[in-house]
Amino acid sequence: MLTKLSKQLRDFGLSENEVSVYIALLQGGSDTAANIAKKAKLNRSTTYVQLDTLMNYGLASTFKKGKKTFFSPESPHNVKRLISAKIEELEHERDNIESLIPDLNELYVSTGEEADVKTFEGVEGLKTMRNNVLASGGEEFFAAFNTTELYKILDEKELMDFSTKRAELKMSSHVIYNMEGKGGMKLVPPQELMRIDSKKFPLSADIYVYGDTVSLASTSGKIIGVTIKSKQIAESLQSILKLALTSSDFIKKDSSKSKKV
Repeated sequence: MLTKLSKQLRDFGLSENEVSVYIALLQGGSDTAANIAKKAKLNRSTTYVQLDTLMNYGLASTFKKGKKTFFSPESPHNVKRLISAKIEELEHERDNIESLIPDLNELYVSTGEEADVKTFEGVEGLKTMRNNVLASGGEEFFAAFNTTELYKILDEKELMDFSTKRAELKMSSHVIYNMEGKGGMKLVPPQELMRIDSKKFPLSADIYVYGDTVSLASTSGKIIGVTIKSKQIAESLQSILKLALTSSDFIKKDSSKSKKV
């Protein structure tokens, strides 16, 4: 039990020595620094430093009894302050990073030509690829993907947040997709949706075409992807997706530009 508690307290932000002193306080109650040091198996000077930190966290307090100074444990409920302190620290770090971004962007742009081809792996790479579509500043994009496979990788909120942000940016999306079961994707205007038969036209990749960029990522098995910046390739793939979306062989389901084939 103590091993588990020690690990959790360290995860919350306490050092190993702080954990040892705090547990010694909880188990032994009020005591002098010398006795606490013995219980925690630390030297006295180190114990004083840890006690000072614990008092700052509200996990310990001190009082005088005669000529001696005693230290007492405070309510374990105060451990929640560790989380608050961690949140404040992370928010401070976030603000620091935000202040760096303009300078980093300046360096990024000043390097001249961007790489024509970029590769990535994993879920975070896929998220970055999708976010780059929204960050492109374009008016529209074309896409093809397997919705069922995406739901296995990204949660519903994450996928809906992408659609909501796209709508807020007034960016039109023209989407061809597979999906298991009945129903279909929720239409989030401005948007054109076309569901295709999974058996006739299987999709196992997440494909986006926007501006002069094409991004592709596997969504079945190991996630690997590539982003290609090429006007010729982007125009060619966009033409293929447009052809599929406007073909007379596709039957409209309703007036919201949602189709199924």
